Amino acid sequence: MLVHISAVTDESVAIGQRRFTQSNAFYNICYQQQTCQRRESCVHAHSAVERDVWYLQRDYDYSFQQIADEVSLCLYYLQLYSSFNDSRKQERPAVAREDALEPIQFLLQY
Repeated sequence: MLVHISAVTDESVAIGQRRFTQSNAFYNICYQQQTCQRRESCVHAHSAVERDVWYLQRDYDYSFQQIADEVSLCLYYLQLYSSFNDSRKQERPAVAREDALEPIQFLLQY
C-alpha cells in the first residue's frame, strides 16, 4: 500500500488500486476528493499524486513496490545532496577575503 503525506497540510492519502487497466485509460480526480463516500469503489483518483501513480502504472507497468523503491532512492539521494551542501556551507570562511573587498573599497572612495 502506498500513502502520500502532504507537506502542506500533513494529511495522508492512501493510493488505491487502479480501476481501469487499459492502455488508453484516462484518470480524473474525484470532485469530492477527501469527503468521497465511495472511496474504495470510486473510479476516480482522490489526489493528483494518486492520479500520477496510476499513470506511471499504466504507461510504464510499474508496481507499487517499484514506485516505492524509486521514491526511497530519490529521497536517499536528496538527503545526501542536502547534507553535502550543508557541509560545504560550514567549510566556507565567515569573513570575506581582503583581496575580494578591494573593488568594493575602491568604489566607496568616490
